[in-house]
Amino acid sequence: MDTGVQKEKEYQRAAGIARRCALSVQQRTAFDAAIADRVLALPMFAAARTILSYCAVGGEVDPAAIDAAAFRLGKAVAYPLCLAEGHMEAALPAAADALAPGRYGIPAPIPGRCRLLVPEDVDLVLVPCAAFDASCRRVGMGAGYYDRYLARCGAFSLALAYEAQRVPQAAAQEHDVLLGAVASENRLYWKL
Repeated sequence: MDTGVQKEKEYQRAAGIARRCALSVQQRTAFDAAIADRVLALPMFAAARTILSYCAVGGEVDPAAIDAAAFRLGKAVAYPLCLAEGHMEAALPAAADALAPGRYGIPAPIPGRCRLLVPEDVDLVLVPCAAFDASCRRVGMGAGYYDRYLARCGAFSLALAYEAQRVPQAAAQEHDVLLGAVASENRLYWKL
């Protein structure tokens, strides 16, 4: 492991989290709405039958409006279920109240009240991030759940992030999966 890249990644992660948390509630609310509008206009969203979303924590972009639109359109919305260290599956909750604090305190489907999906059943993955660059490289929280899942999943991957989290070049390592696109409040970034 390149310790220089790892240290840069840790710096970018901490700085990105600090920048998104420094945004006011009003800014995040307005930016979340702009990001949702961008995502809802994408052909990948329109075509998706099953979406893997997430529950926002720690100042992350909140995909709740995207999830609500997906539900209204009859799409299935799954959420990450972390099963073992670094291993994540998409789980479809049996009901809206079938989420509870899971690993790291993040709301997750309750085992026994959800159905695990095979990666091939997922059409679109919404990905949180700590930092990103214009080439769609992402710095996550460091546990590798999304990178391992995306490596097994052929779905289109779309990070949701604030412009404040953008860096000139994300500190990427060999195991980091390049995303299909990143949606911010200002624009869409597409994988080069």
